[in-house]
Amino acid sequence: MMNLTVSNYPLGKINTFKIGGCAKFFAQPSSQKQLLKLLGFAKEKNLPLLVMGKGSNLLLSDKGWDGLVLNISSFFSDLKWEKMHAHCLSGMSLDKLISEAVKKGCSGLEYLSGIPGTVGGAVAMNAGAYDSCIAHSLISVRVLDPATAEVSCVDRDELELGYRTSLVKKNGLIVLSAKFRFSLCDTAKLAAVRKDVLKRRKEKQPLELPNCGSVFKRPHGNYAGTLIEKCSLKGYRCGDVEISSKHANFIVNRGNGKAEDVLRVINHVRRTVYEKFGILLEPEVIFAGEFSQSLYVPDAGLKVKEEKCNES
Repeated sequence: MMNLTVSNYPLGKINTFKIGGCAKFFAQPSSQKQLLKLLGFAKEKNLPLLVMGKGSNLLLSDKGWDGLVLNISSFFSDLKWEKMHAHCLSGMSLDKLISEAVKKGCSGLEYLSGIPGTVGGAVAMNAGAYDSCIAHSLISVRVLDPATAEVSCVDRDELELGYRTSLVKKNGLIVLSAKFRFSLCDTAKLAAVRKDVLKRRKEKQPLELPNCGSVFKRPHGNYAGTLIEKCSLKGYRCGDVEISSKHANFIVNRGNGKAEDVLRVINHVRRTVYEKFGILLEPEVIFAGEFSQSLYVPDAGLKVKEEKCNES
């Protein structure tokens, strides 16, 4: 099994935040058979398991991951078409799927253009944008339960797809593949929509700097970015970690950012917004590994003293 794994692999290399320590063991399975072997290895050695794609919605601890990290984005990326249906493996880039769909005149996911990450991650989080989401086009998924190694096909209606959540996320399932349904549309029209969406993302989001995407979920009847901006927190900074001046719901890494600093910024935002508006922002980003701080909770406060950060 060791020939399939790498020891002490730097995880900052493979996530969009460019932050995180090393994985005790790291592997990139190239088949379902290898994936099952690696799951058996983790179970035999009692290793904590982390399955990731492109790491676009993930904050990895500075201490790394004291177990096995499986990256499926390199090999699980095949795509097959059957008229208006697409069958793709979970490691495929979501944006690549959308690009191919647009070229074929297949409508359904074009408003999700530019969302980083894999199809598997998008299904798990029910990724969405501009009042559209994965659930609108998804038919079914094949998933693997790492606890039992059983593979099953789950229909869309059984996935409990909600706002940035699903049965996959709740139960820690591994998406192997997904099937989508599209509708026929004029290719030029779809290309124009995609171009406009990508343009708006570039204008409004700090794509030039490492980040994890939207940090907080949208609170009911409001926008996280708007609330953060009203608290004058744009530019708030801890070390090399900063709230973007372009979009307040983005935290960027200006060079040597640390996960602990990201969490300090998140906690400062949660506390400030809560004290001003009575709204407790819920993180969309997933925390992986061990942190020296707890997530801020009103009244209880932080379990460790919050370090001072400079605004700039």
